[in-house]
Amino acid sequence: YGGTILTTDNGGDTWTEQTVGTSSSFLGVFMFDTSFGWAVGDFGMIWHTSNGGTVWSPQTSNTSSPLYDVHFVDANHGTAVGRQGAIVHTTNGGTTWTPQTSGTTGEFRGVWFTDQDNGVAVNRDGEILATSDGGLIWAEMDSVTANQLRGVCFRNANEGFIVGYGGTLLRTMDGGTTWHNLLSVDDVNLYGVAFSTVDDNYGMAIGSSYVFVTSDGGSTWFRRDIGASIDCVSFPGANRAVAAGRDGAILELTID
Repeated sequence: YGGTILTTDNGGDTWTEQTVGTSSSFLGVFMFDTSFGWAVGDFGMIWHTSNGGTVWSPQTSNTSSPLYDVHFVDANHGTAVGRQGAIVHTTNGGTTWTPQTSGTTGEFRGVWFTDQDNGVAVNRDGEILATSDGGLIWAEMDSVTANQLRGVCFRNANEGFIVGYGGTLLRTMDGGTTWHNLLSVDDVNLYGVAFSTVDDNYGMAIGSSYVFVTSDGGSTWFRRDIGASIDCVSFPGANRAVAAGRDGAILELTID
């Protein structure tokens, strides 16, 4: 909130607040590598860094809808999603962003592309949309839940996961064409999911007071009570994750 961006260069041991130049709230962030990153938020704002977060510069998104998530497959090709079915896409690192037609007014909370053409976006209406042409056409996939969907990620071109309310955890093995339930727990809301880029056998689905962890690539998941509500997670190591959430909480979590 309040335009806050924190950065770390030691795996999360210490954090430094950056001077960004906005008091509007950021709602999502994605670092493609140690240099290039994008943060999105209220009023359709997109800010970009090319030096690991030392300096951030605004980009013109061509939407006024709040943006909740952003994902890049390389330093040039990226997509951001948000409220009222907003989807914007860039092929030049965000120098220009082009609105795309989603065909829905649902509030998108998650997006992931496995390459420049193939991507999946999820929203609070339980809708799953997919594209195979870089977002020129988005088509709704058959969903197996009516619960709010909040996050999506892929381990590879074929295998991906979606999380949402009611402990929803979905899996695809065909690039997002079909999805099936792995988990459904009424007393848990899940907000995000990530797998380690060092060893993708390790993954974590995070949410309200609980996390679900896997050490076998997502075939089996185990619930852990962490006593905090967290919204996003990243893996600086093979089985070591850093998660951030409510009231400024930053947690270090390990998967045994």
